[in-house]
Amino acid sequence: MIQGQCGQEFPQRVIWLTETFRWQAAYDKLAEHGILSVHLPLTASRPLTHNTLLWQAVCQIKQYDWLIFPDAEEAELFFDMLLQCRTDVRALGHIKLLAGNQEAEQAVRKRGVFCAFPPCETQEETVRKMAEQSCRRERALVLSGQHKAPGLLCACSRYGIAFDEVPVCQMVRTGKKLDLLLPDDFLVADLPQAVEAVCGQLSQQERGKHILIALTEGAGSAAQQAGFMVLRLSKKSVPALLKLFQTKGGETHETTTDLSGRGRDGDIALPDRTGETGD
Repeated sequence: MIQGQCGQEFPQRVIWLTETFRWQAAYDKLAEHGILSVHLPLTASRPLTHNTLLWQAVCQIKQYDWLIFPDAEEAELFFDMLLQCRTDVRALGHIKLLAGNQEAEQAVRKRGVFCAFPPCETQEETVRKMAEQSCRRERALVLSGQHKAPGLLCACSRYGIAFDEVPVCQMVRTGKKLDLLLPDDFLVADLPQAVEAVCGQLSQQERGKHILIALTEGAGSAAQQAGFMVLRLSKKSVPALLKLFQTKGGETHETTTDLSGRGRDGDIALPDRTGETGD
């Protein structure tokens, strides 16, 4: 165990089974509390090299009324495909654009176009607002990236929005290995694919001895099915993680540990791969 500030005990290590670019702020903040972060990405996303479905969707873009980007990556890939098709971005004039999070909205604005409205706090709220502005005959094109935006797609179905889904990425294994997993180590995952990858390196018995912090519903479900002790975050921030570490072993499986309050000093939000930020 590592002794943190105010005499609290924390686990030896937090092993992040996530992709690199999204989490540096979390590593730095946890380090201030004496918590060692180890980044071990077991999966990585790669754009589909010959994406016939995306090509067809771009060529037939006029048949859609809404174009939905769950994350910035999907927006970048779509606009790059527009260039390859020699299609001017002004051809999207009739389409209402929708971003699943602020990063996606920034990627859209960077191309000189704007979303129908800013993304709401959760994807559920964003889709509900979209449904209020839609008529029955309208159809949406959803570009699904590495996480496939399950929350957004489910919300579209619930609100009766007709949509076509086009995958733009594929998930591959990095080949990295868990050399030695210590008894007090925490695992952190945001994608079910990362959970599947770590399951290939741990026996059922070993999984039952370790706690996995799930940053998304998909990762939590996959981890629970795999036999891990699962802790879920309903609000994704470093203070919420610290709270889990302070109560290590006290709440597992179906329990959701919440974080009271938002926007306080030192409250660093953890990016959510589904675009949702809690609640």
